Formats: sequence, C-alpha cells, structure tokens
Amino acid sequence: MGYNCSFAARGDKVEPYGDIAGPGVIVGFLGTGWLAVIFVLLHYLFVFDLYEDPLHSSDGNNFGEADELWRANPIDLLVKSTVRKCFEYLNIGSGWSNGLEMSILGMCDIQFVTGLGILISGFIDLPKGISAYHFILVTHLAWFSNLTHICGLTVLRNYFHTRPTEKFIRILCIIILAFILLIAMGPTLSFNWPHLDEGTASLPGTDAICLYNPSRSVAWHEKSREGYMSVQFSQSNAFQSGIVSIVLLVLSHVSRTIKFHSPLSAPFQLLRRKVDAMSARRIRMLANRGTEITWLRTIKVRRALLYSQVAAILVFRLYCDLVVSTLSDLHWLLVTAAWGTTKFFITKSSVTVDENEWTFGQVLPAFLLIWPVGIAVKGAFDEQDNSPPSDMTGSNILLEQSSANVDAKYVVSGSICSTA
Repeated sequence: MGYNCSFAARGDKVEPYGDIAGPGVIVGFLGTGWLAVIFVLLHYLFVFDLYEDPLHSSDGNNFGEADELWRANPIDLLVKSTVRKCFEYLNIGSGWSNGLEMSILGMCDIQFVTGLGILISGFIDLPKGISAYHFILVTHLAWFSNLTHICGLTVLRNYFHTRPTEKFIRILCIIILAFILLIAMGPTLSFNWPHLDEGTASLPGTDAICLYNPSRSVAWHEKSREGYMSVQFSQSNAFQSGIVSIVLLVLSHVSRTIKFHSPLSAPFQLLRRKVDAMSARRIRMLANRGTEITWLRTIKVRRALLYSQVAAILVFRLYCDLVVSTLSDLHWLLVTAAWGTTKFFITKSSVTVDENEWTFGQVLPAFLLIWPVGIAVKGAFDEQDNSPPSDMTGSNILLEQSSANVDAKYVVSGSICSTA
C-alpha cells in the first residue's frame, strides 16, 4: 500500500493502528513520562541537597573550602525549608536518593530505545501511507520519551559529572532523539483538522508523507479555505502550537546543556556578580553624594532615588535566582508534560476510531511501569540498610541554620537606605 498526494485523496477515514494508538502504548509512554516527573519532584522535595555543587564530585559534605565556591539558591532554600517543616513527620531522607536516581536512569534507557523505535517505525511507514493522525500521535509519544531524558538531566547532574564517558553518551543520545523528533514535527504544523473552521492542509486520513512538502501544505491549506473566512496558514492553531512545541523542545535542551557544563554556566554567574557589584557601587555613591549635592539634600528625593535603585537590583537578583533555581526546572518540566498531554488528547479526541483493545502488544508496555517503581523502592531500602542511623545530616543542619536568614541577601542593599 503506497501513498496518494492529491488534494482529492484527503479523507477523514482512519484505519485502527493499535501499535501506535493502543491503550497500552499510551500508558507506557505517557505513564513513564509523568512517573519520571513525579520522581524528580520527590527527589527535589525530600532528597535534593542544596549545599552540594552538582558539577563537582563530593563526599556528601560541602563544608569548608567548597562552601566558598557554591551557595545554595535562596529560592530553593525557601521552598525546601517550608517543605521540610510541613513533611518532617514523614521521615523521608537521603536514603531514597539512590533508588530514585537509579529508577530515573532506567526510565531514560527504556524511553530512549522506545522513543527512537517509534520514531523510526513512523518514518518507515511514511512511504506505506501512514495517516496524518497516527503520525502526529507518534510525535506526541516521542515527546514523552524526550521529557523523560530531560528529567534525567535535571536530577542526575552530579551522577553524570563523575562519569564523563556516560555523560557524553547520554548527551549524544538525547541530541539524536531530539533531532529526529524535530524532523518528525515538521509536517504536523499543517495538521489542523481539530480546527476545521480555520482551514487545514491535512485531514486525519491524509497520507502524512505528502505534508513534508511545505509548498504543498500551504497550497492545500489555502485551497481548503475557499468559500470560508478562515485564517492564513501561519496563523492556524496547528502552526502556532507546533512552533510553541519546537521552542519548548529547543529551550529545554539548551538550558539543560548550559547547566550540565560548568564552562557554559560560568559566564552567566560572572555576569550576575558584575552587575551586582556595579549596582552596589552606584547605590553607595548615590548615598555618599547625597550630603554634597544641594538638590539631593531633600530627604524624600534621596529616598526615592535610593529606593528605586535598591528595588531594581533586588528585582534583578530575585529574577536571576528564580531562573537558575531547580524549582524553575521543575516548573518547566510540569509545563512540558502538561503541554504534551493536552496536545495528545486533543488529537486523540479529534478522530473516532476503534483501537482501544488490550492485546498482548498493549499489556506489555503497561507492565513496564512496574519496573521503575520497584527499582526506586529496592534502591531506597538497600541504601537505608547500608547507612548508619543519623538524626540529622549536615545539609539538614545547614538548612535549619539558613532558613531563618533566607532573605538576608535581598536586604543588604536596604541597609544603605536606612542610613540615608
């Protein structure tokens, strides 16, 4: 069975294809992606060590000289101190660290193989006439494979830093997966049948390979608009949401790559320190010159100028701390997962096709979800059995000492105003 790239051959009819859209496959991909996000969240709340530099090997104790080079992010410190007070009775400690990390690592391995497999299968089926509906589902499922890898890069920076060869292989794998996913997402920018009132180049039953021709996609979209007050191709819902997906995919990889390599992240830290130092000098200079310049002697004017300077530097510091915090990474993981889930079910609900039967090929992927949970539990109990009992770790001591002073770095400049 081949393909037919004529406008008249477009159709709504879609044949069932359980290997792509079956319930077990959906559970296997979406379930693994969301499970990885949940494990990253648990790792952040109960295991993540604020005082450990993820890009330097450590024995778990970051006192002394290392402390001069690494500072806990105040946003993460505020969140961690609040969570620790709320969930202290649960007695969840660093014993779960190994289990969660090994489980996420295992999910990354599985999702790379399955994600690459489903993308390659989709490309192989293109000349055979795979429908646009099933091809876009392939990209949605591969989206969650990519999400699982992003989760791994978020949590396992310290693990990979001590294993440079494995880090290189992992980075190469995720680049390959992301690159193939970007190629697969190309024609989906014209798959706008859930919004027929806007016009669409493709219908669910259209052969997906036909939409790899951009000029054909635009021409078919314009032809479908004849007689209707529809939007242009670049203004369609499919095109704009597809661009958002591409931006999310690219930015997630760029940000993780920067945070994954110290030489790439160092210039940003240096820039922030220079801006802080320059702003502090300007504030001090303004405060000192207030007694020399006549028109600045008015208290209200002096305070207005000083407060505006202090407000600007505090907003800059807060924004920088928020952007580079691990909490920000978690936020974008949740956004990426929610975006992929929403797009998947919008596409799934746009077509009526009977492919919900639980066959052998559907049950097996669903059962693969049990393995990561088992690895997490086993790793946690093994770590607890091999670790001596302790009431409070060094990082918890530091957390207790620092939680009361989390706002200190934001009020240093304020002391200048109080003397003005």
